[in-house]
Amino acid sequence: MSKKFSPAFPNRVRFNWGFHDAASESARGYARLTSMTDKHSLRVVSHAFDPAYYFGYTYGLDAVKAKLPTDLSDAAWTKSQLDGCKI
Repeated sequence: MSKKFSPAFPNRVRFNWGFHDAASESARGYARLTSMTDKHSLRVVSHAFDPAYYFGYTYGLDAVKAKLPTDLSDAAWTKSQLDGCKI
C-alpha cells in the first residue's frame, strides 16, 4: 500500500504548526533543520511528506535567527507566499 498525501488541515494551519515547533525547539537549543538557505534543509523540504509543515519550520528557524517575534506566524506565511513557496 502506497502513502498518499491527503491533509486533514489547510496548508496555512500546517505551516503554523511547523513555524511554532521551530521556535519552541530553537528556544530549547534543539532544531532539526538549520535554515531555508541551507542546501540540506531545501532538500528535506522538497522531499518532505508535508511540505507546508516543513516550510513553516524553516521559516520559523529563520525568524528565530533574525531575532524576529515568533508569537505569530502571519509575517512568515506572507513572506513564504511572496517567495513563491509551492505549498
